[in-house]
Parts: sequence; structure tokens; C-alpha cells
Amino acid sequence: IRTVGSMDVSKDVNGTTDGSEVIYSIAIDYEKVVAIDAEGNCIEVIDSTELGKTSTGKFDRIKPLALDIRTINSADHLIVTGYDSICTKTKWIGRKKRRKQVCAEENINPFWYVKNLNTGVPFNCNINSKDSTLDSILEKSTSISMDDGNNVYFVNDTKISKYPMSLVDGVYCPTDEQEPTDFLHSDDTFNLPSQITIDPQDDSIMWATSSVEHTVQKLAVSSSAITTTTT
Repeated sequence: IRTVGSMDVSKDVNGTTDGSEVIYSIAIDYEKVVAIDAEGNCIEVIDSTELGKTSTGKFDRIKPLALDIRTINSADHLIVTGYDSICTKTKWIGRKKRRKQVCAEENINPFWYVKNLNTGVPFNCNINSKDSTLDSILEKSTSISMDDGNNVYFVNDTKISKYPMSLVDGVYCPTDEQEPTDFLHSDDTFNLPSQITIDPQDDSIMWATSSVEHTVQKLAVSSSAITTTTT
């Protein structure tokens, strides 16, 4: 899978032995999500079409950026977010043998893909009616984490943003007509976040790494604040 993006693990994948670990990972260069077992056997490939790619032009790409798995009500739920890029204008660059065609302009549409790993049911959430701020977050965030079925958290530049989600046909999609809640980085809250994860046993605890400040932090999560308890 060459360049590996976000990864997570499930023990509740449809069609596998109960309790068997399956690792899901974003394969950035191949526009896919790949699942393998502990022995390295391929269990599943979620390709670009299933993720929601809408065009097959030479320079069109779908970019899965973030992935998370969470056990909610005894079932494991996979969420993958990113954006679908459609090239609308090309140009030539370079000279002679090095001359090549590249994409000069593109239309970008964010996506929110979910799958109930217990039932094997996938779904592409409709985010056209959601807040435009969510679009911006989905197009750039490389780290996401769900709590126990109410919210999903994103690393959003120097912030951690929370967006509500709802159960739709057995999977979790962003809730209509909502806005994200932003928690700001500062000396009194948390370090510049790189990767985050909600503790699987306690929604009030988040773990966060900072590649800038070279730290792992334990954060306390409430409806109104995210603050550091341990660095």
C-alpha cells in the first residue's frame, strides 16, 4: 500500500472469526482503504468508487485523509473522511523532454464515508446540506476520533473541532443544520495537536500527540472545554 495514512483496528469485522484483529489503513497513493489481518492477509479493500469518487479523468483524485474505528452499542463503526478532487483545467509545464501536463484548476468536494463493520453495511453520508465550515475541516483534517455515538472530533489546524453526528440507517453521519464547536490551542488548554483519539473506555478522556512540541497529552473533555491533565 506504499504510503500509509491513518490506521485503526477492529475485532468485529463481518465475515471474520470473532475476536480476530483486522487493521484498517488509508493507502494514500492508491486512493483506497485497505484492511489486513494479523498475519498480513488482505481482508478487504474499500476502493475509490466506494469511497465516493465521482470522476475518472486523468488528474481526478479522491483523497482519504483520516480514519477512525469506534465500538458503539456493541458494533464497530468505521469512518473515513477526505475530499474528491475533479480537475477542471490543465496546463503544460517544463521544456522539451521534461514538458508535461498538470492540473491547473480543480473542484474539491469533501466526503464522509462510514461502514458498520459488524453488518458490513457501507454508506456515503450526504454532507451537501451541512455547515460550510465542516466542508473545510473534512478537506484538510488528517486526524479524527469518534466518541460513543454523539460527536466526532477533528484536528483542525491549531484547534480541535467537535461536530455532532446521528445514527442513519445503522451508521453514523454528521447531524443536519449544526455547526462545529472549536476548542482553541493555548498554554492553558493543550499543545498544538497532530493526532487525537478518544479513550475507548471513557468519552471524557482524549489522547493527543504534538509533532511540534514533541508531547503526548492526556486531555479532559467536557461539553465546553478540552484541557490538559497530564503531559
